[in-house]
Amino acid sequence: VEIANAAMTRAIRAVSVHRGYDVRRCCLIAYGGAGPIHAGRLAQTLGMSRVLVPSYSSAFSAYGCLV
Repeated sequence: VEIANAAMTRAIRAVSVHRGYDVRRCCLIAYGGAGPIHAGRLAQTLGMSRVLVPSYSSAFSAYGCLV
């Protein structure tokens, strides 16, 4: 789990922090089958204070494929 979290943290930083965004002012939206499991630790590592987990988070990413 720690290895996966480290990889996701690097990916989030690559698409946000390295582009000049301050993720501490953002809300992390967790979706997918395992996204919510990792969200708390990722937010903590990145200094984020808010995490949003949609009601149907496991279907949220699948829905995105249809739209």
